[in-house]
Amino acid sequence: MESDSVKIDLTFSDEDPAEVAALLGEAGATSVRRVEQSGLGIVEEVVIAIMLINAVAGLISKLARLWKGGVIISRSGSTIVTQKDSNLPRGTIVIAKADGEITLNMPSENDLASQLQGLLPSRS
Repeated sequence: MESDSVKIDLTFSDEDPAEVAALLGEAGATSVRRVEQSGLGIVEEVVIAIMLINAVAGLISKLARLWKGGVIISRSGSTIVTQKDSNLPRGTIVIAKADGEITLNMPSENDLASQLQGLLPSRS
């Protein structure tokens, strides 16, 4: 994986996977694959891709407006993990960091990219 790109996992349950795949394509994602998994009695779709961090911010910004609910973002190793949360209002993005959570409402792509950089381990 290139040094300026990250792996992203998108998890959702009741959205059209084709719409998510189309947004990934528009954002320049590579190595896109879909996986179905069972979670809490429902089948969730997980789409995994490799993207540049600015493209991730643009994608998540669009998804937050498209999905019927908000988005929770966290980090698992070197992967940015996103999950739709129907309990959050549409357009709300919660970023879970080691030192606490940040809640953003309809952030710009630049603001979101800046916050996502803080999720990543420092590169030396």
